[in-house]
Amino acid sequence: MRGRQLGDLLPRETAERLRGEIETCAATSQPIRYEQTSELDGEERVFEVALAPVPTADGRSVRVVGSARDLTERRKGEQQLRQAQKMEVVGQLTGGVAHDFNNLLQVVKGNLELLSAELAPVMTPAIAKRLRDAMAGTDRGAKLTRQLLAFSRRQPLAPKPTDVGALVAAMSDLFDRTLGETIEVEITRDPGGWTALVDPAQLENAVLNLAINGRDAMPGGGRLAIAVRHLAAGAREGERIAISVTDVGCGMPQSVLSRVFEPFFSTKPEGRGTGLGLPQVQGFIEQSQGRIAIESAPGEGTTVRLFLPRSHAEAAPEADAEAPPAPAQGERILLLEDDDAVRSSVADLVASLGYDVTAVGSTREAVALLESGRAFDLLLSDVVMPGSPTPPDFARLARAKSPDLKVLFMSGYAENVIVHQGRIDADVHLIQKPYRKDQLAQALRGLLEGPPASVAAEAAAPLRILLVEDEPLIAMSLVELLTSFGHSATEARNASTAKKAIQGGEPFDLLLTDLGLPDDDGAALAEWCRRERPGLPVVFSTGRDGFEAPPAIAEGGRFAIVTKPFDAATLRDALEACAGRRG
Repeated sequence: MRGRQLGDLLPRETAERLRGEIETCAATSQPIRYEQTSELDGEERVFEVALAPVPTADGRSVRVVGSARDLTERRKGEQQLRQAQKMEVVGQLTGGVAHDFNNLLQVVKGNLELLSAELAPVMTPAIAKRLRDAMAGTDRGAKLTRQLLAFSRRQPLAPKPTDVGALVAAMSDLFDRTLGETIEVEITRDPGGWTALVDPAQLENAVLNLAINGRDAMPGGGRLAIAVRHLAAGAREGERIAISVTDVGCGMPQSVLSRVFEPFFSTKPEGRGTGLGLPQVQGFIEQSQGRIAIESAPGEGTTVRLFLPRSHAEAAPEADAEAPPAPAQGERILLLEDDDAVRSSVADLVASLGYDVTAVGSTREAVALLESGRAFDLLLSDVVMPGSPTPPDFARLARAKSPDLKVLFMSGYAENVIVHQGRIDADVHLIQKPYRKDQLAQALRGLLEGPPASVAAEAAAPLRILLVEDEPLIAMSLVELLTSFGHSATEARNASTAKKAIQGGEPFDLLLTDLGLPDDDGAALAEWCRRERPGLPVVFSTGRDGFEAPPAIAEGGRFAIVTKPFDAATLRDALEACAGRRG
């Protein structure tokens, strides 16, 4: 390196600063330490530069000795920690605001619909327009709350195995209606129908959001390419499904690209966007165990890619188009809501649908009604309320007394009550505030006309499950799911701990084990458990393709295999089948 200039080795600005700092260090005989951000080999990196003066032997001059330490990964880690802390604070704030704000919106929306019905005989175009505008305002408020919850990864999701390619292809008409005639949309997808465990409605919203962003980047029109690709497993990731949305618009410089996921940051004109579109998509995708990537450059357009882990479960059947709900038959509905204004509005809405409504403001009052012998066909209850018992606990108590009682929860925010790890608990019916009268009517009739609650399933004793899973986050999620099913779980992080629990004589109704354990194979553990507890039902939880249970397991009792990632319904069905509660 002798004889080379700094400018030959470093970017110009970096070299000029280093040259100046060296001169200052030599002139002042004082050490200098500073951070320098430079782009090297196309990547931005952060260095800590240390310079120290070293006098020559005769003391007449000073040499400068320097070193540079790469801090890039450390700074990335610190940034990720700050982002995680910010997300936690935003999530807590959003959750609190969402509950109260959606209650207010429910009061407004409910009364507007009641007012619309009462004014029908004297309705004029001007009155109808004012009512529509007011309803549109409540819808925008509700959308803003949903965006904030999605951004903070606290949006309640209902994931199910979804054929991603088929979903995107089916959006063709929606793109045509939404994007306009100046945008040419090209959709391509790999064959094979790979599925992902994802909320299909929210995935559709995410893709549409990206398509609208692409349209806005091409004000003069252009081509929008949407592709669904199947990606093979790599060193760090398993099989994935990639959705890419590519426009040929103006593109973005690095200064803008680095901020696109910041909430409320927008390059659109005033009034054209909230700045929550991409943060909402990012939040939803990460909540669905996926990730998002974006590539852009000025004049070269933009490509946004969504990556979702592949699920090996078959795609869930599409729901039939909802027919208008049948009229009410005077069924008795117990309304449980602590907010006076919401209770009054919802009670009037339910009564206007033809139901016999009894409204109470606390679970204590509701318990008293049950103890008095009052019978009801459906419980319509808020989720978050003060006092004891909690609404979910009261619902369980009411179902114990009346096994055929239907239960519909309503909430503006229900994290950690009936929504865990961002997913609505199994066997929970939820309508999110604020809702329209027709949505409430559909939900009520769907439940009341649905199959009666299974007395046998309700009366069945909870399963005592030995859960063997070495990944703490997966174990925590599984425990919450099992608890939401009404079962109890004893956790073991490895095979040795599981064997001690079996040898200790603890009663277990079922073994739920991962295959890849740190000290043994899950299949070998299951065989050992079967020798100790003949006939013990076993459920294998695995990400391996093509796993088959050993003959000793297959021939020695009930077993099931659930492939990761799986949804709540898949796990519940496997547990019930192994426990002999299903044919």
